[in-house]
Amino acid sequence: MRVFFNLAAFLSLAAANLPAMAHDRDLPPPDPPGRWRQVGRTDADSSERCAGHPLTQLCTLHFFYTCFLRGQDALCATALGLDEPPGLFAKPSASTARVLYRVVSARRLKARDIPPRWENRPLPWEKGDVQIGVVEKVCSEDGPCIRITTHPIIFTLRPSHGGWKIIHWYNERGDD
Repeated sequence: MRVFFNLAAFLSLAAANLPAMAHDRDLPPPDPPGRWRQVGRTDADSSERCAGHPLTQLCTLHFFYTCFLRGQDALCATALGLDEPPGLFAKPSASTARVLYRVVSARRLKARDIPPRWENRPLPWEKGDVQIGVVEKVCSEDGPCIRITTHPIIFTLRPSHGGWKIIHWYNERGDD
């Protein structure tokens, strides 16, 4: 009988805290330790299959990393939700490197999460934006992989035209 009451008490406590414990289904869950997503020189060498449009937050991150790895401005425009390529690259990159990244956190911003200013500037964040924390490393074709930063990069994404766009990114600690 005592076990029944303990179980009933636990279940009622769990039910009361359910909203706090539930994971937002629209957010990517953190990757398990040891799982790395890959952006390679070609789509066949990459882990995400995004079919040319950033329909999910992960595809948007994939386009962002692919843009810089391959030096393809059109992919930057897609990831950043721009109408025109930003003009970052004169020609595609011939690099044979690859990028590995893993999701370590994800959250939907609430009004209380948004400070009024940051470094004396207003923030571009809005209630409902999504922040995804990512750790990354760059790997040479035949050499080791090297972590670029020691702390996660935080990407802020916003829904856009039936998909997502990156509106801001920063290093979590700001010291890398």
